[in-house]
Amino acid sequence: MSKIIRSVSACLMLVLVFSCLPEARAEDSAQVKEHLAAAKKLAGKDWAFTLDYLSKSGDEIVAMNVLPKANSPAIEPRKVFDNLYILGQKAISNFAITTPDGIILIDTGYDGNTETILLPQLKKLGLNPEDIRYVLLTHGHADHFGGAKYLQDHYKNIRVGLSAQDWDFIPTQGKGAKPTRDLVFAEGQPITLGGETVTPVFQPGHTPGTMSFIFPVTDGGKRHMVLLMGAVQLNPDQKNVPWQQLDTSILHVAEVAQMMHVDVELANHPIWDGSEPKMEKILTRKPGEPNPFVVGEASHQRLMKLLHECAQIQIGRASAGPS
Repeated sequence: MSKIIRSVSACLMLVLVFSCLPEARAEDSAQVKEHLAAAKKLAGKDWAFTLDYLSKSGDEIVAMNVLPKANSPAIEPRKVFDNLYILGQKAISNFAITTPDGIILIDTGYDGNTETILLPQLKKLGLNPEDIRYVLLTHGHADHFGGAKYLQDHYKNIRVGLSAQDWDFIPTQGKGAKPTRDLVFAEGQPITLGGETVTPVFQPGHTPGTMSFIFPVTDGGKRHMVLLMGAVQLNPDQKNVPWQQLDTSILHVAEVAQMMHVDVELANHPIWDGSEPKMEKILTRKPGEPNPFVVGEASHQRLMKLLHECAQIQIGRASAGPS
C-alpha cells in the first residue's frame, strides 16, 4: 500500500507541475521573457518539473522545504542498471558502481549517517563496504563528503578523490568530519577500476571545483552512458551569485556529454529533475520494460539546453536587482 501511495503522489506531483508551468513575472525584462519562452519549448512534458524548479528564486526553493538535511529520511536503496545502484536519502543520492575489482562509490552523504544509512544500504543491496576502492566526491559540501572520513578511517585500500579546488574549499565548510586530502582528479584524467571508467568533467560554479561524472552502464547487457551532474544550481544563500560561471560550466558539460553520447540522466539531488516517479518505477519494473532513467541522447541534450536557459533566466533576474 505504501508503494502505491508513493507512486500516486509522485505522478500527481508531475501532473501539477506540468499544468502550471512558470509564467513571466511582471518585473521580468524582455530578454528574460524570451529565455523563459525558449525554456518552455525545450521542457516539454519530460522536463517540465526541471523548468518549474530551476526558474524559482532561492527564497522560493527554501520555502518548498525540499532541500537536503542530515535528518532527511533514508530511501529504499535500489539497483538501477546492471552495474549501478542508488542509495542515500530523500533529497541526496549516492551511487555505487560495481566492477570485477571492487566498488566505485560516488558521494557519501552526511557525517553521522554512515553507520545508520550508507553502510546498511550497501549491505541490503548485497554490496560489501570492504570492496570499496574509490570514493569520488562531486564537490566539497558536507552532504556529499560527510561520510568520506569514516570510510577512510574504517576501511583499507580506499582512495578518496576530489578536485584540487574543492580539497582547498572543504576546510571552510563548518564543523563535522572532513576527509584527509588524498586523490586529486581533474578533467582529462579518467578513473578506471575493473574495466569501468569514470570521466570527470570540470563544472565550477556551485563550488570552486565541482565535478560532473560521465560513465558507462549496462541494462540487460545493453550499454548506455550516464551523466551525473555535480550540481545544476546555486545554494539559495550564496552571495555574489556566480550564475554566469555556472552557465558556462553547463555549456561545457553539455558539449562533453554530446561527444560521449550520454543518454542517461541522474542527479545527486533528485529534487530538480522530477526523478521521483522513475525511482518508483525502477522498483516495480518488469523484465522487458524500458529503463525509466534512459532518456535518449536527444532528450538529454534538450535537458542541457534547458539548464542553460534556466541559468539565463536567473542571470537576467539577478542583473535587474531586487524587485
